[in-house]
Amino acid sequence: MKIKPKFGNAILADSAREQSYSKIDAHGIFTNFLAWGYPATRNWSMVVTAFDLPMKQSTFIVTIKRRGSSEESVLVSANFAPPDRQNESIFNIRLGHRFEREGSYEIICSFKDYDSTLRIPVRVVTQQWPVITERELDILRKNRNAFMNKLAIQISCKNCNHTYKFEEVIIPEDDVTQGSIRIPDDGNFECNNCGHIMKLLDFKGQVRAAIKENIANSLKHSAHV
Repeated sequence: MKIKPKFGNAILADSAREQSYSKIDAHGIFTNFLAWGYPATRNWSMVVTAFDLPMKQSTFIVTIKRRGSSEESVLVSANFAPPDRQNESIFNIRLGHRFEREGSYEIICSFKDYDSTLRIPVRVVTQQWPVITERELDILRKNRNAFMNKLAIQISCKNCNHTYKFEEVIIPEDDVTQGSIRIPDDGNFECNNCGHIMKLLDFKGQVRAAIKENIANSLKHSAHV
């Protein structure tokens, strides 16, 4: 009887790295992607176990689809061979996808030449917009060196690939760093090169949510000292 490869299980994490003795250390395991606007681009690690692997090079494919849709997007397709000629393996794969809207999705792992598949459910959840309060602004003004209050990112126009350096500035009276462009309040920026509307609302929300969380954690820590 011919043995076919099969998947064990999988986890999604912010990051994962290989350790000794064929172990992988995963950090920030999750089941939901959080988003503050769309499109929302996310990068993550997936750790997958597989057994009864053939002793020859095979092709491993990872796709993603929205539940209820027949359209799949290929995240990665790569050739592999079992390490040290063992018939089981742990795959540590770095993935990325641009989500256009919230909802339920499936990440699908498969082998090109075999019918074994593994489906990993995941949700994209829209978050409440993180409004910076006057109290939080006052804390940022008085503790500029203790808290992040601006963050820059380089983003290329999807239409013409022209690259910009944007900066989200939290304190209203502060200027952007030289060479950067302040992200508009609505998150929409018209490319100077081709006129395409670049949607930056999700990045803007991520920065603000992270700053609010940092302030809340600091206040919580101070209350317990």
